[in-house]
Amino acid sequence: MNINNKQIKAIIFSLICTLITVIILITGLTKVVNNTFMDIYQKPSVTNPDIVIVTIDEKSISELGKYDDWNRGYYAKVIDNITQNSKPAVIGLDVLFTGESDSVYDQELINACVGNNVISAMSFVYGDNVDENEKVSGIIDIDLPFDGLLNNTKQGFVDTIEDSIDNKIRRTIPSILYNDKEYDSFSYSIYKQYCNVNNMDIKQYDSNKDYRFKYSSMPNENYSTISFVDLYNGLMPNDLDNAIVLIGAYATGLQDQFYVPITSGKMNGVEIHANIIDAFLKDELINEVSNVLRVIISIIIVLVFSFVLYLVSVGVSGIVSLCLVLVLFLIQTLCFNNNTYIPFNDLILIITIVYISLVGIHYYNEYKEKKKTVDVFKKYVDPNVVDKALKNVNYEINLGGEKRRVACLFVDIRGFTPLSESLEPQDVVSILNEYLDLTTNAIFKNNGTLDKFIGDATMAVFNAPFDLDDYAFKAVKCAIDIASGSKHIEDMFIKKYGKKVSYGIGVNIGDAVVGNIGSKMRMDYTAIGDTINVAARLESNAKPSEILISEALYLEVKDRIDATLVGPLKLKGKANEVIVYKVNGLKEEI
Repeated sequence: MNINNKQIKAIIFSLICTLITVIILITGLTKVVNNTFMDIYQKPSVTNPDIVIVTIDEKSISELGKYDDWNRGYYAKVIDNITQNSKPAVIGLDVLFTGESDSVYDQELINACVGNNVISAMSFVYGDNVDENEKVSGIIDIDLPFDGLLNNTKQGFVDTIEDSIDNKIRRTIPSILYNDKEYDSFSYSIYKQYCNVNNMDIKQYDSNKDYRFKYSSMPNENYSTISFVDLYNGLMPNDLDNAIVLIGAYATGLQDQFYVPITSGKMNGVEIHANIIDAFLKDELINEVSNVLRVIISIIIVLVFSFVLYLVSVGVSGIVSLCLVLVLFLIQTLCFNNNTYIPFNDLILIITIVYISLVGIHYYNEYKEKKKTVDVFKKYVDPNVVDKALKNVNYEINLGGEKRRVACLFVDIRGFTPLSESLEPQDVVSILNEYLDLTTNAIFKNNGTLDKFIGDATMAVFNAPFDLDDYAFKAVKCAIDIASGSKHIEDMFIKKYGKKVSYGIGVNIGDAVVGNIGSKMRMDYTAIGDTINVAARLESNAKPSEILISEALYLEVKDRIDATLVGPLKLKGKANEVIVYKVNGLKEEI
């Protein structure tokens, strides 16, 4: 199978894109992109009415005094007031009671918890600088409730997993296996107790594995709440039977608020536990596709996608890119709705970058081709004229012409034919190139258009394709510049070859048809008509080192040039004689 140059470039491009993709995915450079866009799926839903939060709020602190001064008897009284009138399925104490305090109050709390399905809080102690990926391996110790509470309640760890990039809580660990003993999280322990009371199946999760979960509530909005002090004072809600009662901090000063993906603000820790419990009950913990599998899928997609895109047009690649992005977004959405986390946001970003890169490459290649064409065009036409044409958005290259008043110049090397017969080919080319370079520079210097080279002759027009100020004088000035430059070339060739090489120039002014003449496959921008023919005849009648101009041209520039009347000449193809002048130079230079 033959592989063309474009296919080779497509292979190289796809391999580069794939390598960049691997680096991005493995290093997690786009983790913030995935998190940001996956957070869009986090929307409030119907919360479980059995979940009730007892809030340690500003009102409670205001009435019961400084929180640090509270004794454990306060909690005992609240639990007693709850259980005297209702039978909750489970009570979760989102407060750490480590170490013994006043034995009387400690015993009151123990007595209140006995037989009431209370889950108390515990916490792991971590080493320094442990991020969310080291929540299990970074454990160095455990903070447990004091012995009496530890022996009369079940426990659950209240540790959170905050994202290292934005500190938002998106994941939870249902259970941790530490020192050969399994510890359930606070939320998972409460969920299991609720299931046991209601004879529900308990969903099992892998130990030491974190799961993303779906939030059901915005902060301070969807779950039923009761102020801690109201319960303390005996103001009971109508019914807490079979409820999940969570007791935790709501006051800002207690510093138990965390950033969450469902809002730009913070949420109380006990509310986060409520959301996680709700996720357990709704089976809305999300299974994540392994990073290895996701990287493999991404590599295959980018490899094929970038290769195909390089081979098709920009328009087609745009459609293909859009379709692929929509498909990935749809797959991602469907998977999330079915509790599977397979984030393609970073891949969508990579695909977008690949497409933009291809557009850039396409336009860069077009620019190079255009520049190459323009550079070639500038060898024939004054660069300023070319630039003006490029800036003119209405300028089109079409077959056809227009009638314009122009000045036309012909210059020819005198004695070139016999000279070329006596010299080596490379010397002939050297002489010719020196003269053509001289004529070209003079034409462009005076803003003319190099029409064509005709053997050893050069043709130029002035005032086409665009209007040129003072074009009659610039045409004569061009002829004088050629004459001036020829003196150096003549001396050089006499010294080098022992041959004299000179020139003859003819310039005329008048109407001509100018435009693109030829076929659709090949066209030349040129000028035709009697004005052009007369200029050519003037050049053929010019003696070596002589500039001949028509009377029409002389009358337009006579105040600025020094010229001598040659007289009427009979030109080939003309019925009437033409009055001709010989140009000696510019008046200001004489």
